[in-house]
Amino acid sequence: MGTDNPKVSPEFSEAQFRAAKIDSNFRSFIAAVGRARNASEAIRLAVGLMAEQFEFSVALLVDDENTEIANFGVSESQADQVVKEALLSAQTSVEIPGEGECEIIRHELSGFGRQLSLNVARPNELSMQDEVDLGLFSRVLGLVCQSHWHVEAERDLRLVQERERKVFESIVEVQRLITQSESIDLILRLLSDQTMRLLQAHAAGIITTAGGFSKRLAVIGHLADDWEFPSSVEAVANEAMQFEKTVEMVVRLLGEELTVLAVPMFESDGVIGAMFALWKQGSKIDSVTEDFMSAFVAQASLALADARFEKALEASFRDSLTGLANRSFVLARVKEELESNENTAFAFIDLDGFKHVNDTHGHLVGDKLLAAIAKRIKNSVREVDVAGRLGGDEFGVLFRQIDNMEMAKELAGRIVEAVAQPVAIDDLTIMPRLSIGLSIGKDIDVDALVSQADMAMYKAKRDPSNSVEASDALQ
Repeated sequence: MGTDNPKVSPEFSEAQFRAAKIDSNFRSFIAAVGRARNASEAIRLAVGLMAEQFEFSVALLVDDENTEIANFGVSESQADQVVKEALLSAQTSVEIPGEGECEIIRHELSGFGRQLSLNVARPNELSMQDEVDLGLFSRVLGLVCQSHWHVEAERDLRLVQERERKVFESIVEVQRLITQSESIDLILRLLSDQTMRLLQAHAAGIITTAGGFSKRLAVIGHLADDWEFPSSVEAVANEAMQFEKTVEMVVRLLGEELTVLAVPMFESDGVIGAMFALWKQGSKIDSVTEDFMSAFVAQASLALADARFEKALEASFRDSLTGLANRSFVLARVKEELESNENTAFAFIDLDGFKHVNDTHGHLVGDKLLAAIAKRIKNSVREVDVAGRLGGDEFGVLFRQIDNMEMAKELAGRIVEAVAQPVAIDDLTIMPRLSIGLSIGKDIDVDALVSQADMAMYKAKRDPSNSVEASDALQ
């Protein structure tokens, strides 16, 4: 157990807040685009929302022939047309009335059937993190554009129009599931099912790859119901991933020939998997079918990217040993609560005698003890409170909606009582004891509040008859 007073890491806390904010904004962006009445409106809305998110003064989405698809902040005025010409040229900066000299940034969108470029101008350069986040938003924009092109391709054919409508409904449904944080397995199975049904395939599925190994995440149709998964189908998907291109091949299964179409799935760092579908010989696999398949692939890639982002975000907030919130998350929530001008109490908790347990019985026993104590702390606090591990044998609890110190002491007493019960680990029985220091206030910063609780905890530690001690510097 260290003796230094805990300090908030401003950089890490700021990063946590930024990650949570971009996650919230991205989900709101997907939901807003999904509510658009049609694909054209969705494209215009997506460009506008991206401009607001990344503080673009103007934005122009064009295809590979510089044909405008949508814009933000570009009117028909002569001044704006000069800006538009600059965005379409090789210029690196442009003078924008009222904002001065702005840098021109050209963001390429590929893998959506056509080459797209989002040309924007803003007063400052994009940060490295902004570029990563822009890539995530751009995948949705590219997907919506792809859906729009599908609608344009065969709008006069009733059957194709009906299929396009269902594809777009599928896009909206998948986006809805993503915003609601549904399981990735559910989303990928839905995509496989939609691929099979809308493309009238014999079967469909998704394979992901990581570290050189493949994993089948969702298989729908006869492959799932009747057969062992054929290695010949997996070989086609692996070829699509290896060469990063769509692969079409005829395979023989159960005495009949089937056509396999496999399309690679991409994320910013490369290929992450492939979607495949099978048709009986004689079925026509035309460019429209391939385009629809690419649309479903884009949705699957987006869902996987969101799932990985969610998992990474969750991991960054959690202590890996105990499952409680980690130090940065707890202190960030304390800071947030203090800034809301609410009465806030903080409990600094130390597990007495932990060093002796570690030294006598080993770190494995020590880890099991910490996990058991963490579970008891979590179960003894209210739903509105936030419990976390600060490091080593130290824990912290943010008590929200606190009227006075007596209320905080009562809540801390519950924790002491819950933890004081014997803990059985292997053939050992350990009698744990906590020392808790409390501080309370609202017109105070995080460092001061935590430091006061830390000092009160050491006061409690010096008095074996009293496990809970309030700070002398009450606010």
